[in-house]
Amino acid sequence: MLALGIVVAMFLPSKPTASESLLLPDGTTVRIVSVTYGTNHLFGTPLGRLVAKLPVRFRTIAKDVLGARAAIHQTYSSAEASLVVWLERSTNSPVAPMRGGYVSAMLADETGFVSGDEENMWGSRMGIERLVFPVLPRRDSSLLVEFTNRGGNDGVKHVGSLSFENPVYGRYPQWNPEALPSTKRVGDIEVTMRKVSAGHGDVTSHKTGPGNTRIIEFGTNSSTSRGMCVCLLGARSLSDSNKVWRVASVRISDATGNSAKTTSMSWGGDDEPYFTFRPGLWPSESAWKLECELKRTKGYGLDELITFRNVPLGSLGATNRVGWTTNFLGVTITLEHVVRKPPLTNESWSSSQISGVHLTHSMLATNTHLDFVRLVVDSGEDVSSGSSSTSENERTYSFRTLPTEAETADITFAVHRSHRVEFVVKPEIGTARLEFPTPRRK
Repeated sequence: MLALGIVVAMFLPSKPTASESLLLPDGTTVRIVSVTYGTNHLFGTPLGRLVAKLPVRFRTIAKDVLGARAAIHQTYSSAEASLVVWLERSTNSPVAPMRGGYVSAMLADETGFVSGDEENMWGSRMGIERLVFPVLPRRDSSLLVEFTNRGGNDGVKHVGSLSFENPVYGRYPQWNPEALPSTKRVGDIEVTMRKVSAGHGDVTSHKTGPGNTRIIEFGTNSSTSRGMCVCLLGARSLSDSNKVWRVASVRISDATGNSAKTTSMSWGGDDEPYFTFRPGLWPSESAWKLECELKRTKGYGLDELITFRNVPLGSLGATNRVGWTTNFLGVTITLEHVVRKPPLTNESWSSSQISGVHLTHSMLATNTHLDFVRLVVDSGEDVSSGSSSTSENERTYSFRTLPTEAETADITFAVHRSHRVEFVVKPEIGTARLEFPTPRRK
């Protein structure tokens, strides 16, 4: 039986998957040599992929008989079912031109609409390279990988595209969208979704409109877009006007089985109730489901606040080890250290030039958040944190203007809960125009 399977495998016709070649700005060329979908990915010969599916006890025998024809060159495992596009990168020149920058790749549907995750290609490594896309258009029989050069001598420039057959092409159900604006209530929060727009790039325009209004415009989709989405959403507390709620994360899904959590978000000001996020999906779908997680940025209760008092700030240019640990509302928090740097007033800076407070913490339960609230130095000055970086169980809050004469500080954090609300919407495409009144001066 095994021998028969090997013989049949040797003569099975294999469908060619290699695409045409595309020249990249660094002088190398790429072409698609295979496409796989799932969680366990194999790249090799067609016979190799077939042999890999045999029971373990038969694989060695088959490989001995078939030799190089049964080779598996690379394997890859993804946490969730994903599309992997395997590229072969090569060059005819021993020295590729140095152009700087890098090349990014994104998926486009049959209409050329670019969205989903962005994969970056760094350097000029020859051989097999993989692009991993957790979400993809599933109703199109063929798809495109769009390549864009970013930075370097050419700035942002479309390089070209490569097409391939869609391995999950098929028929899927359709969702019915809600009419916008749509208002829902969760807890004591009233949430209104007014607009969802898809497919924008990184460049936005700001201008003054009639009556001294402020207008923000997000451009249309193009081959160099990064698929940014814009949501005009307002959230207000029905019980306490001091509570300010903001969308902290979004999970986006569609009827074909795509599901992705935001990897990049930005927000308007307190008087500009909109946010942007990536990745998006493809607006050819009749509807998207947006699961929005809302958390407070102001209006915490006293029972949600924990303060480390009289924290020594240390000397300039030094890292002051603190190591204070407490358990608050079930979360273990350790204030690890304070990095002290001179106040910085210029607009251009890096994280290594500014002061920072670093802490670690235990894993947070679902819908539980740990956020910085304030830092008050011993002179009574309240110092704001202009930026932060976070990972699974640690975070750093940065301060550009920590006063030189300050010796200690009280540092307050909030441990609080978020709420979630869902909207099923049909995304708009084209230019998104948001208009806001100019806030009155206090």
